[in-house]
Amino acid sequence: EGDAVAAAQVQAHAHAAAIAKSLINMLNVMTDDVGDEDKDIALLHALEREWFAPDDDDGDDGDDGGDGGGGGGGGGKAAKRRRGDGDGKGDGDGDVPAVAASAGGKAAADDAALAAAAASIEPASREAKVFFCRALRDRCRALLRTLPGYAALRHVLDYDVAQMLNEKRYSAVVNTTPQLINHVEHTQYAPHTMNAMIFLTVDLMAAPEQARASDDLGMMRAVFWHANVMANLANCLATWPREVPARDWSSPLFPLAVQRGVFSQHDLATLSVDDIKARVASSGVEEELLGLWYARLAAVVEMAPRVAAMDVRGFAMQNAAFLITHLSCRGHI
Repeated sequence: EGDAVAAAQVQAHAHAAAIAKSLINMLNVMTDDVGDEDKDIALLHALEREWFAPDDDDGDDGDDGGDGGGGGGGGGKAAKRRRGDGDGKGDGDGDVPAVAASAGGKAAADDAALAAAAASIEPASREAKVFFCRALRDRCRALLRTLPGYAALRHVLDYDVAQMLNEKRYSAVVNTTPQLINHVEHTQYAPHTMNAMIFLTVDLMAAPEQARASDDLGMMRAVFWHANVMANLANCLATWPREVPARDWSSPLFPLAVQRGVFSQHDLATLSVDDIKARVASSGVEEELLGLWYARLAAVVEMAPRVAAMDVRGFAMQNAAFLITHLSCRGHI
């Protein structure tokens, strides 16, 4: 009977982790649009503050909490700054509207309360996006708190999510000021949008204690960083044609093309969509990106003998399947 209870608990933790990862990915998708297409940097700042705002379950000593760390008191001055003052006049950052906190904290877990609070908000507005971020955050935190490793790894997850959100800021910056595009800097930020590091951390939160105590954690993060880059390259090879009409240069292809002399900044600003696509097709840049993907795959496989805590070769093959799936969807996603 004890084994059955333990097995059920492991399954429940895995289920909670899977839903939490899906909710974080919803935040990722929403902020992608805000950064890549809307280029709304002020809204990105507001969404980041909302995600990391402390709540009642974080404890409240009345002091300021730290910025961007997700910790600190729930009722101190920092919380008020992050949430807005509730007067509906904005939070002082690009006049992003403050959202009343009636559905914040535990109340957001109640569907009826959430629907009632959302009813007065105009769909697709900036206020709606802040409200949606808060709802995602509250539901996600409620799930994560059920995981055995939440307390031990929350600071790691906050760091990983902050990196993902910083990638949205970077996309907004380079799409607003395309002269800044460069391959070297892009490779440091863009892969964070693929969430591999976040998913690893959440899975470790759900795992047994011995998994979190493993000496392989650093190597596992190295493997998952390679996966982040590989996923970013695979996604780029499938989606870059769709991004040209929107003049969205945030994928890995365009910084590399600029570095290779395929485009100047003036070209990206003035060439027609068809001309840009034709120049890419004849440039060899796509083939170079695919070569970079295979180099990462080789690096992952080479690490396999040194990482006992996971099936690295099996994970590498999962990433290969991810690439094949994206290439098969080219032009459709």
